[in-house]
Amino acid sequence: MGPVRLGCLAVLLAGGCGPKAPEPLDIALLGAQRNEAWVQTQHGAVAAAEEAGFTIEASVPEGPEPAAQSQAIEEYLQRGVKGIALVACDGEAVAERIRKATAQGVPCVTVETDAPGTGRIAFVTAGDESMGFAAGRALVKALTDRRGAARGALVIVMRSRSDPALQQRAEGFAEVVRDEPGVAVLDTLEYGDAEAARDAALRAIMQYQRLSAFYATEPAAALACAEAVEHMARLGEIKIACVGGTSDIMRRVDDGSIIAAVAPRHYMAGKQAVNLLWTIITKGEARALERLPEHRVSNVGADLVTARDLHSRRVEFRRLGLAVDF
Repeated sequence: MGPVRLGCLAVLLAGGCGPKAPEPLDIALLGAQRNEAWVQTQHGAVAAAEEAGFTIEASVPEGPEPAAQSQAIEEYLQRGVKGIALVACDGEAVAERIRKATAQGVPCVTVETDAPGTGRIAFVTAGDESMGFAAGRALVKALTDRRGAARGALVIVMRSRSDPALQQRAEGFAEVVRDEPGVAVLDTLEYGDAEAARDAALRAIMQYQRLSAFYATEPAAALACAEAVEHMARLGEIKIACVGGTSDIMRRVDDGSIIAAVAPRHYMAGKQAVNLLWTIITKGEARALERLPEHRVSNVGADLVTARDLHSRRVEFRRLGLAVDF
């Protein structure tokens, strides 16, 4: 089993590791921010390292993004890392360092957020468009009456239309709704923070008397919609579907305020990314990529979670060693 080191890089960058030279390192997994998604991604990567016997260090750099992430890549290159997997906080900001790594023969794989046009070898994702499509199917099902006709009026809530991942989630959702003549999209709301999202959802409920559903492209939007629906005493009347798998979202699924959540498989994304890197390192790029499509995107998928799925999700999380807080 290869050694696993967690979080040491952040100390190194701050100058706290002392004069001792770092140990050799096979793969570095670099995150953008510490949250539930990162913890799950990290667990999957570490599991892959333990199973295959390579060394890995998983870390989130200290300091403001994206400069700290770019500097972290440089530190790994100086240490002689053989491969880098990263959740790119800003593809353009890290592009130069990814190109430098590639030029030095260090393959880079992006996880969950991409950095296209940088020379990264592959992108491992849960599939934003397909997650939006799954959420759309779930919401249409919830709006379908006993005669088999879907009827309703809904509002989409998203942080920003300029975010490529969120835009893809909106497009996947729209693909479903376009085929449902009885379902109308009344508006698409953008927001700056959680409080603004809640205010936007409240205004939508008051403005659109026939509103029957929200689609939220990310957890913060979904939680804001749930709070607004609860505040207006419309639970059960206004349905919510979303993309997101945080504990807060799962608790809202449990209490019925969110009827369906499409949860990215972060654990599998971390595991797939570092396994792919290790195959590139040990068997060559051609062998590693032979099963990937031409655009080099590996889709690990997502889980559609409703209230009846929560028990099996808890069991699976415990099996993988992930915290269960829902």
